Amino acid sequence: MRKSANTPAVESTPKAATKRRQSKKAAKAAEAPQAEPAKEVAEPAVEEAPEQAEEQQPTAKVIQVKLTASGRWYVFYRGIKPSENVGCGCKTAASAMKYCRLLKQRDKAYIPDEVYQMLKSGSAQQA
Repeated sequence: MRKSANTPAVESTPKAATKRRQSKKAAKAAEAPQAEPAKEVAEPAVEEAPEQAEEQQPTAKVIQVKLTASGRWYVFYRGIKPSENVGCGCKTAASAMKYCRLLKQRDKAYIPDEVYQMLKSGSAQQA
């Protein structure tokens, strides 16, 4: 520890620091008001009508594909905000079809017939 001419050196050991911390915690605990344990109140069971239960279920995700001006196939979900979407620009129609199948398997998404036929004809043209 550094000694200066005006002040005496103060010994600071790990044990002393630990004791100071413990005494501060004890003082804070003594000052803090003791919280009463919260009483748990059982809420009555509310049965939902079948109409309400159907509204809460998420809608099926529908896959949409479009061909961009640069020749890439852009795969995304229809009706979902762009910040939450899974948009992907695929180079070929075959890779877009593979990505659609991945989304279908992973997210239980739906591939419309017209999208599937468009990708199938696009991959046949590129082959």
